[in-house]
Amino acid sequence: QKYGITKVPKTLVRDLLAKKDPVKFKLSAKTIQVSLSKTDKGYWNLVFDFDSMEYTIIGPCPEPNCGGDVVESSSFYGCRKWNFKLWKNDRFFEYFGKKSLPLATAKSLLKTKSAKVKGLVSPKNKKTFDADILLFKNDKGFWGFQFKEKSPLV
Repeated sequence: QKYGITKVPKTLVRDLLAKKDPVKFKLSAKTIQVSLSKTDKGYWNLVFDFDSMEYTIIGPCPEPNCGGDVVESSSFYGCRKWNFKLWKNDRFFEYFGKKSLPLATAKSLLKTKSAKVKGLVSPKNKKTFDADILLFKNDKGFWGFQFKEKSPLV
């Protein structure tokens, strides 16, 4: 897997050259081990050991036959096998007055495919309401949310 890093901190390169052993590097709010590897042409490459990253597993991937774990990142909840992703700032929640998808809601959606969400705000009349939402996969293969029952305030 390739990740773009536009600027490599000088301290990371200095530590790698001095120690010749993998060093820990902070990448996307997670710590990862990085080492140097020399190519056949004499160039140096940074090698990121993604298996060394520590993740908080929040539930199983809902994709059939995946078997991966869903973990939390700084901007989304996603499967380690890249088969599933829920954005924390999903438009569904923003539309109904929530700033982001809370961790507890994401865990509930992964476990039971539904969650009770409190404090949603109707865009029509600005009244606050609670609703049960469902996690579903649409006919185009994208995961999303829908109300279990149509709310009278929406």
